[in-house]
Amino acid sequence: MTQRDTNELTPEEKLQVEAQLERGNASKRARDVARIILANGSATTSDIEALGYKHSPRAVRDLRDAGVTLVTETEVYTDPDTGTQKRRGRYRIVGIDPSEQSRHAFSKKTIEAVKAPGRCEVCSAKGKLQVDHRVPFAIGGETYPHVLSELMPLCPSCNRAKSWTCEHCPNWQDTSVEFCKTCMWASPKSYKHIAEENVRELRAVLYEENDIKLFDKYRPDLVKVLHEWLHDKDASHED
Repeated sequence: MTQRDTNELTPEEKLQVEAQLERGNASKRARDVARIILANGSATTSDIEALGYKHSPRAVRDLRDAGVTLVTETEVYTDPDTGTQKRRGRYRIVGIDPSEQSRHAFSKKTIEAVKAPGRCEVCSAKGKLQVDHRVPFAIGGETYPHVLSELMPLCPSCNRAKSWTCEHCPNWQDTSVEFCKTCMWASPKSYKHIAEENVRELRAVLYEENDIKLFDKYRPDLVKVLHEWLHDKDASHED
């Protein structure tokens, strides 16, 4: 199957896509997205969310990981709930890459081990955690059976932020695994950059009731507070 520009796939091409889903070890999420695209010629983010996948770019990425080539278009639509105009993506299948194979599902044992610390590795949030590859699968693939040191626990908010940042990082095209490893999103406790920018970012969640009350009362300028603390710390070392 060669890459094409037309919306409709031939019956033979649809069979080739189905075969690639098997060959590429596609996840259930990827198969669900492929099913509606094959049935309708395309699928929007709204269609994917209606399947229960609230983070549609990740579902689409699963399909790409399985070796299915898609094109993304942006369209304006009217939100049926609010009546306002919004933008959304529309995805079409245009080809396959038989050399690609999807990621392997994490075992229950692996998931429990990665989540064992009980907090997001980036912001320390508790509660619902997700298992993610330190180096994005699209960049570095994965070791299988899975190696715990290559995985990290993230809260849903940090996981979404990581996905967006990584996909908009220049290294998404350069695909340097070693460079990825020095990014905050791979090594939050010791990093040199965030998506190639020489910056440092603070992400934190407060849980203690008194801490929350004091934060709400004073609403500190965290950048200013950190700046002053760093300079005071540096001055004390010089003394």
